Amino acid sequence: MSPATHSHPAQHLRARRRPARLIGACLLAGVLALTAACASSTDTGSSDTTTAGSTAAGKAAGTIEFRSLDAGGPQTIGALEKGSIDIAELFTFTPDIAKNGWVTLEDDKHLQAADNFVPLINAKKNTDDVGAVIDAVTEKLTHDNVMDMVKQVSVDGKNPEDVANDWLKTNDVPGSLKATGSLTVGSANFAESELVGRLYAGALEQAGVDVTFKDAVGARQVTMPMMTKGDIDLMPEFTYSLLAYLDSNAEPSNDLDQIVADLKKALPDSLEIREASDVSDVNVFVVTPETAKKYDLSKISDLANVSDTLTLGGPPECPKNAACIPGLEKVYGLHFTIK
Repeated sequence: MSPATHSHPAQHLRARRRPARLIGACLLAGVLALTAACASSTDTGSSDTTTAGSTAAGKAAGTIEFRSLDAGGPQTIGALEKGSIDIAELFTFTPDIAKNGWVTLEDDKHLQAADNFVPLINAKKNTDDVGAVIDAVTEKLTHDNVMDMVKQVSVDGKNPEDVANDWLKTNDVPGSLKATGSLTVGSANFAESELVGRLYAGALEQAGVDVTFKDAVGARQVTMPMMTKGDIDLMPEFTYSLLAYLDSNAEPSNDLDQIVADLKKALPDSLEIREASDVSDVNVFVVTPETAKKYDLSKISDLANVSDTLTLGGPPECPKNAACIPGLEKVYGLHFTIK
């Protein structure tokens, strides 16, 4: 294989009722006296009324600023660690969630769609022999073994290529399969994408294909143009996320077959997909334990009760991805400003 070519509690407005005698005094006073008396008055016996969904600045609750970072990668993780964002959009397999004790907010209104691993390949390179090797990898993927590989790399510090080769050996892939030709295999800039990409690359190489691997290429704004131009021939993708990138009107669905059918229609003629894996890697919204405690957060819908403006960090496509900002607004009633 040729060398890699690397990439706050909610505050509420308080309306205080003033005693009748103070109101009378204000009415008898002149304009200046009225202003001074009313402005300086206090009433420790007044009752509170709460305006739901408001803040001291009069903004609607659930208003969140979005900051464009990366797709579940080091920028987003680092920003949450440093406290420069309050919420991070990460992925199911992000090891930093467990390592840091971060809180994954429950998707209680079922926003996320079927987002399963699926190989995206240059149509001209999608031969029967190459496809058979790719499918052999995909069929052996499970949630547990992908999670284990991610842990080995991101927590234990093992070399990704070594971890991928160990997986291939343990699972007897590619076995007796043989293939010819040459492919450039790429990955996005997060661990599970790189690892699955290396599985495809390693299996193809062992089967006889001349393989070049490019890891951590970037987000879809980078990888998809490279795929359509032929600079990358194969990379692991995710069914709904890719569909949403290609079709901004795509509705989230838990029906994998429907998502796959829609994805095939949305792809350009130069690209095809192989069989989707049973392994789904969905977007998750994560906060630190301190933020969860401060705002009493355990599920995404709790964000609508927060009066402070929080900041969400995530991938560049989040403002247009129905499983991200559009879905959070439509399904959960949150409000976003884009930085």
